[in-house]
Amino acid sequence: MRLISVLLADDHSLVRDMLAARLGAESDLTVVAAVSNGQEAVDKAEEYGPEVVLLDIDMPVFRPSRLPAGSRNRAHRPGSSF
Repeated sequence: MRLISVLLADDHSLVRDMLAARLGAESDLTVVAAVSNGQEAVDKAEEYGPEVVLLDIDMPVFRPSRLPAGSRNRAHRPGSSF
């Protein structure tokens, strides 16, 4: 079975931890990183190249202008969803 890599980004630790626990319980998903701000999300997305990024759009250090970087990242990783 192929694992789907997931990056979680949410500034609320309760939400982030709950999602990580729930998604981590799925046999076909693996949470590669769980971060608390937008800059960390961009950095970890570039580092791990996850297939799926669950991103809270209202959190500290979130720069919407950085989203095109994620789009460019997807161009280098066609299987990614950002």
